[in-house]
Amino acid sequence: MHSSRTTLERELNPSLLRDETIECVIPDVIFENINKNVKFRRLHGPNKNKVEPLVPRRMFVVNDNIEVLESKHTPQYSAIDKPSYQVVMENLEHHQGFVTLKCAPSQPRQIGHLEQTQEFEPVAGPSSKPDDSDIYEYSTFASVNTPKPLDITNCERRDTLPRTCFTVRKLKKYDERAGDSEDEEDDGDEELTQPPVKEELFETVTYISSNGFMTHFQNAVFPNSLGQALGFDITEINLGKAIPGKIFCNLQDVDEDLSLLPCEIIPSIAIQWPIELTFEFHDRAERPTMWDKFGEEYRWPKVNMINDIRGLNCALIPRGYIPKRGDNQDAEIEWEVAFPKAQRYLDTHMSHTQIRAFAFLLTLYKSYIEPVNRKYDGLLVDHIRTHLYWECESNPRDWPEHRLGSKLVMVIKNFMERLSKSHLPDFFIKRKNLFLNVPNKHLTHAQKVFHDILESPAIYFIGALRNLRYTSPKFYPQIDFKELYAILTAASTQLINPRILDMRPPNMIPKNRRPKVDGDTNYKKEIRWKIKQEKINREKVLQKQKEENMRDENLKVEKRGSVDSVDYEWQCEGKFDMFKTRALLMFFIKHFIEMARKSRRLATQRQALFYLKQATYLSTILEDSGLEADARELQEVIRREEDTSKKLSVSESFEHPPSTPKRNSLQFTNWELTQQVKGNNINLNNLNKSYNNTAVPNNFTKLKKHPSNLKRSSVLRNNYPNEDRRKSGEIRRSVVGFSDAIEIR
Repeated sequence: MHSSRTTLERELNPSLLRDETIECVIPDVIFENINKNVKFRRLHGPNKNKVEPLVPRRMFVVNDNIEVLESKHTPQYSAIDKPSYQVVMENLEHHQGFVTLKCAPSQPRQIGHLEQTQEFEPVAGPSSKPDDSDIYEYSTFASVNTPKPLDITNCERRDTLPRTCFTVRKLKKYDERAGDSEDEEDDGDEELTQPPVKEELFETVTYISSNGFMTHFQNAVFPNSLGQALGFDITEINLGKAIPGKIFCNLQDVDEDLSLLPCEIIPSIAIQWPIELTFEFHDRAERPTMWDKFGEEYRWPKVNMINDIRGLNCALIPRGYIPKRGDNQDAEIEWEVAFPKAQRYLDTHMSHTQIRAFAFLLTLYKSYIEPVNRKYDGLLVDHIRTHLYWECESNPRDWPEHRLGSKLVMVIKNFMERLSKSHLPDFFIKRKNLFLNVPNKHLTHAQKVFHDILESPAIYFIGALRNLRYTSPKFYPQIDFKELYAILTAASTQLINPRILDMRPPNMIPKNRRPKVDGDTNYKKEIRWKIKQEKINREKVLQKQKEENMRDENLKVEKRGSVDSVDYEWQCEGKFDMFKTRALLMFFIKHFIEMARKSRRLATQRQALFYLKQATYLSTILEDSGLEADARELQEVIRREEDTSKKLSVSESFEHPPSTPKRNSLQFTNWELTQQVKGNNINLNNLNKSYNNTAVPNNFTKLKKHPSNLKRSSVLRNNYPNEDRRKSGEIRRSVVGFSDAIEIR
């Protein structure tokens, strides 16, 4: 099953459940495999040449000693076979996608006495304080989402929660008489004369505090024991930072190149699939369903996928709702609903084109948006993932492999529309807007970046894709983006002959490039001038070294940012001329041929033939452009490569013969297969069973040469004990090797 646990989870969870009463979920299975072969290294900027994964590793750490009940009635027995806390989940209508965890009535004995100083002022529900200042919006998100160092404290017990993880609230009781008629309110003057007791109007409720839970996890649980159990070094644990609902820590010695793998540790509590919050996801009216001419259904996700997702657990993250303006007094007790296993299931059910589009979008994000968004309060990877889910659902059929570029442009246009409206609904909880917690400043910046990409997609794609590197030099050949950029921006005369600029009259050639003649007066002057210049250059070098030594001793010089060689203001022509078309087509044809040659060693011959077919298509375009000579030369190379791949494919098929097909398949056990031979019907089911049983040594009996001496099979007698087969046509069998011969008399 696609949603099964990863190899890393199977290695970590046995020891985590035994020692830490928790388990780990790593949802990004696709990018775990991508990070093994591809790395992201910036060529320019402050983090130049720094090796990073395309996506940080997310690790959901599920606390196993908190049981979330589906109803307010506390069961007699707990589903968790260890000391646990039973809580009831309450949905919040005003903050979609957020819930509160109310302790069950039997829990106060386990929690103990909570002091009144831990109580908030009596409130009837969440409230907000209006504030029209734009400065408040940015300062609030910046203060909350700026990673802060861990304040490590000792942890006495790991199987229980401290009192700081609980919060006491006084809530107003529901008045059952609020809907009564005025006549009923007027009855009983004596009751009206008695004022209600203040304590009877409020009830004391204990909640699990998301802030307290997160503080306990990041300062006590993770640094003391859990971090090392997850494989983190103690040095990196001490350097870790945290924001509400997430801890940032680096994992050492993961790969030769990725010396530090950034990870996001997310504490959480497991819950069953919330039907009330996700009812719209199960029966979405606007989800299209398409069929092709062969009757194949195109729908994403399909009905069976939705049913599988309903059986997966969800997670509650200790992070409350933070409004752009105002104050949310209930943020301390609110938990956000997350779907890590459902996301993993959908990621693994994407097509090859959809996964490539996802990787392209993340590459653009890391190249142009992430450097500005370093405080985790702007556009995030989750926003791009959610948008791609909506794109896959809106048109599941329109994802052509050969038109990925045009499809990617359409996906970016739709994302720009969501950014302009500041509305991105959650894929599972449609009423939840994921952009509510993102300042408008970052949404505007992302919209501007994507607008620039659409204005000149080729240049921006080259600038982003050149940051990707293969982890092994033995992997597939890397595209020479420098050469590709030179072809796009070069003039036609340079593509015809790069040395055409030197074909000028002698009087037009620069003096420094004229031929030198011994004995010439100009030649002697030039020699003296060179000697003088070399002396001046040596003095400059010595002076420069002296200045650098003084600067290193007295000053700390900040590294100067490198100059980008790509001109992002350059506009691509609407139509290429013949020379640029030839250069581009030959560039990609040669690259596809190299990819095919590498595929023969790394993958299968089928993949090699796929790349050769792409090269054939491009050579046909080259031929139609009036370049028959170049096209025929390349087609001859492609034909030889295809013959080589086909020969290897045939030889591999002989090395691995096909497995023997199973007889008497289970799918035909309830079917009666008959065949008419010379006017008589033969029951092929019984014949097949009889033949299979004769091959078993225990039931095999030595047969005589003549078929008349053949005894009836025991299988036939067991299957038909009451049937007299002698009344029907006489069927005689003769076994010669492994073949059957049927005689009808």
